[in-house]
Amino acid sequence: MDDQAVKVENVSLKFKLNLTKSKSSAKSFFFLLSHKILNISERRTFLALDSISFEIKKGELLGIVGRNGAGKTTLARIIAGIYTPSIGRVLVNGKINALFSLGGGFQQNVEFSGRENIYSYCIYQGYNKSKIDRIVDGVIEFSELGDFVDAPMKTYSAGMKGRLIFSMATYLKPDIIILDEVLSAGDPSFQKKAGNILEIFKSHGATIVFISHSIEMIKQHCKRVIWLDNGKIKMDGLSQDVLPVYGDFIGRVKGVVRRIS
Repeated sequence: MDDQAVKVENVSLKFKLNLTKSKSSAKSFFFLLSHKILNISERRTFLALDSISFEIKKGELLGIVGRNGAGKTTLARIIAGIYTPSIGRVLVNGKINALFSLGGGFQQNVEFSGRENIYSYCIYQGYNKSKIDRIVDGVIEFSELGDFVDAPMKTYSAGMKGRLIFSMATYLKPDIIILDEVLSAGDPSFQKKAGNILEIFKSHGATIVFISHSIEMIKQHCKRVIWLDNGKIKMDGLSQDVLPVYGDFIGRVKGVVRRIS
């Protein structure tokens, strides 16, 4: 796979459910309606991903879209090596850095300051203190957190966390980077700045998997898009072909929700 950064081969992932922990029978009922449950003998197994296969070329900026629960983050965590697939395999060619809006690749300690989390994460990635000392000021400057970088992360907004973890990715320069909703909570000026960095990563040959609910951001940065729905690939193609169909689908779903409510 000399020209490939990532190869996903027939990947499926099953989670075991414990429905007895639901607070009400109504919650269980609606959960069963909205998720795929396997046959009666496996009633408590949820198929999060179902026979997923695709390849990502080196230097490609791939967008992944889908509704909440479609399997986007699960797929990202399998590629990053956080989850192990039940079936199939993932081949990764290069150093990977995965950043998730809700943790995941960045195991933040909310009692630590932003600065302390920078050191903690970089050490986890294999960097020594002298290397971190050389980049820490640049990470902080890019994040635009100012004095807040020395405040505990439990005081940070989602946007502030997103700024910090994206800034670390900028300076660590991995071969492959996964961004799962990291930019969604940032303000427009930071999103524009981050978008420029995405293009710089790409020009330097980095491979990027960009997961977002923002159709506009995906359209702006990604030539190719994979649309996940119910754990399967619904479409895989050029953004100009996939995004209009996906946008129409989302519009219809939202219309149904509004009518029901």
